[in-house]
Amino acid sequence: MTTDMSAPARRRVSAGRSVPAATAVVLKYLSLLVASAVVLVPLTVVLLTSLKTEAEVASSGPLSLPGDWFNFANYATAIEQGAMLRAFGNTTLILVISTAGTVLIGRKMITSDTALLYSYTIWLIGRHDFGLQVAELRSVIGRWFFMAHTTGRYSNSPESQMEFDLGRIGSLSPGDGQAFTAELDRIIAANFTGDYWDISLPNRLDTSSSRSPVLFAYQAALNILDAEMLFDDQRIRDLLDPSVQPAKAVGRDNLFHRKVLAGMGITDRRQVNAIANMAYVTWPADELPNTDAPRDYWPRITYAMDPKVLERQVRWHALPVGWEQLDYLTFLERRRRLIAKVVREAFETLTGERPVYVPTTPADMIAAGESQGTEFKASARWNVHTQEADKSLRHNIVKAVCGFLNGEGGNLYIGVADDGTVLGIENDLTTLESQASIDGYELFVRQLLDNSLSTPTATTVRVRFPEISGNVICQVSVAAAGKPVFAKPAKGGNGATDFWVRVGNGTKQLHGDDLLRYQEEHWG
Repeated sequence: MTTDMSAPARRRVSAGRSVPAATAVVLKYLSLLVASAVVLVPLTVVLLTSLKTEAEVASSGPLSLPGDWFNFANYATAIEQGAMLRAFGNTTLILVISTAGTVLIGRKMITSDTALLYSYTIWLIGRHDFGLQVAELRSVIGRWFFMAHTTGRYSNSPESQMEFDLGRIGSLSPGDGQAFTAELDRIIAANFTGDYWDISLPNRLDTSSSRSPVLFAYQAALNILDAEMLFDDQRIRDLLDPSVQPAKAVGRDNLFHRKVLAGMGITDRRQVNAIANMAYVTWPADELPNTDAPRDYWPRITYAMDPKVLERQVRWHALPVGWEQLDYLTFLERRRRLIAKVVREAFETLTGERPVYVPTTPADMIAAGESQGTEFKASARWNVHTQEADKSLRHNIVKAVCGFLNGEGGNLYIGVADDGTVLGIENDLTTLESQASIDGYELFVRQLLDNSLSTPTATTVRVRFPEISGNVICQVSVAAAGKPVFAKPAKGGNGATDFWVRVGNGTKQLHGDDLLRYQEEHWG
């Protein structure tokens, strides 16, 4: 049942409600005044005190005025004895690294604030503990941040990874700037291996995620290389510069239109909006409404373009030869590889005048210790503690490889102890009996992985047998997978149900919501 309220009654209710509302407004502004006073009063006291003599400080109150407003003796003492100039230098470094970071790839493109923070920490260590100048640091820290952000170095267990990095730096002699730079470059090279550029990065590009670090690495590469938008002379650098208001947003659009793909029976969002199908493009005005296939619009648009402009835009935008005639899946695969090449080219420009990277040897990587991309296993078949064959060790190999596949890739060294001591695989070989050879060992590793993982590993896993200090070890180089990979449980079973991922210098199993969240963030 409803009851109508008279007009006077409504006014009384309204008036009753307005009193608390007015009180709330008054209290809000009073709180702002109090907060301002809390902030400003201490600053005022510090300013007034800094202009007073020692006698004035002893005899006057904190808010009393100084006798001489131009008494700067305290500031002179601070500069001469308190290292105030160094403090100003630190502030300058903060501004430099902040500006460099945002101009380089744009603040909105930074998916890991932790990577930025830790990179700056390493900058400060290089500046003050190793005596490097800003110009010397800019290049190496630029490379470090590019690596850390692109590979997600500080995405999982960042504290453990940073502790490891600080341990590596802390082992160096203070003041040896050359050793500091060389150590950072050694770690960078251990992550940006040939397999990373050729296999892991193209696989990581197999996603539709608009917040993927590898997508931002490509956009940063176009920025570094001073590339133009496809079909336009507008520099991507100008559109990304946060210090200016761009005339238009950076446009990413489908090269194969969704209607064209629908005609092929491809409607899945992940495939339609795959990174490799998106380009930074400015369509000519008369092409905006067009939904033609590439084989129709490409020759029409490029017919009047300057051949040299077209050649460099094709290279920057990673378009395969004859791409407009390729079937869609072949186009995606080839373009991912070319995007990875563009990213690598941009990264190598950050080396400045330094020589081209020398490939990191297995010995170098073992000397660097276990990390996000490196793991050691004493053996895969022979228990070094019980001195007998042990089938349970095989699951450790499967778990490690699965973790690398679901992460950023990496290298598993069999025949190396946890502390980096090279043991070799001689004992493992003796357990193979009639197949006790290098070829037999590789066959064992490949069969173990193919029988234990949810996907074949022929294209993502390479097996090598380097010799170090007279001992042959097994190096299993693993590229990042383009989709989730599962492993069979340790106790066996018909299905591969366990999800492992490399986190810091360990391998972690994910379940439930954590698993779903990781899959969405990692693969899109």
